[in-house]
Amino acid sequence: MQGPDASDFLHRLTTVNVKGMKPGDGAPGFFLSPQGKIRGFFTLWMLAVADFTLEFDAGQGGKWKTELLAVIDQFHFGEKFTLTEVTDLQCTWIFDQAPSEVKNGVKKTSIDSSGARIFNHGSADFGRPWTSAWGTSEQLTKLLGADSSGNTPYTQLEQWRIHSARPALGHELSENSNPLEVGLHEAIAGNKGCYPGQEVIEKIISLGSPARRLVKIVGQGSAPAVGELIQTADAAHAEVGQVTSVAQTGQGFELLTLVRKNHAKEGLEVTFSANPETRAKLVQIAPYN
Repeated sequence: MQGPDASDFLHRLTTVNVKGMKPGDGAPGFFLSPQGKIRGFFTLWMLAVADFTLEFDAGQGGKWKTELLAVIDQFHFGEKFTLTEVTDLQCTWIFDQAPSEVKNGVKKTSIDSSGARIFNHGSADFGRPWTSAWGTSEQLTKLLGADSSGNTPYTQLEQWRIHSARPALGHELSENSNPLEVGLHEAIAGNKGCYPGQEVIEKIISLGSPARRLVKIVGQGSAPAVGELIQTADAAHAEVGQVTSVAQTGQGFELLTLVRKNHAKEGLEVTFSANPETRAKLVQIAPYN
C-alpha cells in the first residue's frame, strides 16, 4: 500500500499505532468488525513514510485474503493510495539464524546484501527466532547459500507453534474470535484513537477477562482429532471446548483449544468424546493483557 494517505487509512482502520511507526518498523495488527471479531490478521511493515506492506496468511482457498481486501475496499473512499499484490517475489522462512530481540514489541525489516527483503518476526510465534525473506529466486539462493538444509516439515512447525501456545488462522483465529481471547493483546495498540471494534475491546479489558481463553492441554497416548469434543474428566463430563490444533509428541500430544473462562484453570483434567479413557491436563493459559 503506497500513497500519501496510506498511513492515515491504516491508522484509522487497524489496531496498529501506525502514527508511532518509523521506516523499518513492523507490528502485528487486525482489521476488526464493529463487534470486535477478526476480519483480518497481518503483520504491518513500514518500508518508507508512505510505503507499507501487509504480510499475512491468505488462508485456505484465499479466504482471509479475500476478507482483508474486502475490508480495505469497504472503507476506501477518497484516500490517495494504491494497493498492489506482490506476485513477482518468492518467500522463504528462516529459523534460528535471525536476531531474537524485538524491542518493545517493534519488529524490524531491512534489505539483505543479497537484495532480499528480510522481515524479523522475533521468537514468540514458534519459540525460536525466525525471519521471512522475500526476493527473486536468485536473491534467495544467494541469501541461503550453501548452508541451506532444505525445508522444515509442516508438522514440525505445528509442533513449535502449539508448544508456544500461539493461535493460527483457520484454527484458533476465526471470524468468531477476538484478539484478546486468543492471546494476541500485543496486536492491539493502546491509546491510539478509534478503530472499528475498539469499544468492544476496551469493554472486555475493563471487565477483566474475555468470555473464552486460549489454552494448551497435554496428554499421553494417541492424539485426539481436530474438532473432537473436550470434556471434564469428572462425573459431570461438562463440555470444555473442541480441539482446534494438535501435535503428536514423543511423550504424547499437545493441543490448543478455546475454553470458557470458568474452565480456564491450570491443572484441569479433561478427556475426549471419541476416547473417554484418554486423560489430559490443562497446563497453560494464553495471556490476554
